[in-house]
Amino acid sequence: MNVKGLLAAGMVALVGAGSILAQLAPARAVLPPAVKATIDKAYPDNTVISTQRELRNGVDVYTVVFQTKLGAKMKAVAAYDGTLMSVAARVDPDAMPEAVKRGIGREIPDCTIIDALKYQTTRVALNGQVVKLAAPQVQYEVMVQSDLGISVLMFQDSGKLIRKEGA
Repeated sequence: MNVKGLLAAGMVALVGAGSILAQLAPARAVLPPAVKATIDKAYPDNTVISTQRELRNGVDVYTVVFQTKLGAKMKAVAAYDGTLMSVAARVDPDAMPEAVKRGIGREIPDCTIIDALKYQTTRVALNGQVVKLAAPQVQYEVMVQSDLGISVLMFQDSGKLIRKEGA
């Protein structure tokens, strides 16, 4: 599955068979101390599950999938200097905005939701710099099963489709 080129947070699923975060390869990029410190400060006593480094619009960015001390599996994206750019966590599909639910039905009728993530992005990489957004962007990534197979859809909270992969 193509992880590069996805909006700010990137595509990743929570660890577990048939989940979105399970799609991130378990490769381990060495985390810069500033990135580790940011994750540890925001989520004390976390356990890192996987890490990935990539160059995103001229900025070294680290994606970290981790488990909190309460057992929640999450994903954070931070720049090399430790600046937190986005956080993703599982979301109950019933808690997604109605516009997103309608968008799923419009794109793939008669499907079953397997997994859903809510992304909150506060900063993006742009021209070699980390830029703070005027307002946080919220997106929903949804893995669905239909007669055609498994698909992953990404929506803005308004219900506008950002990306569709798979069947």
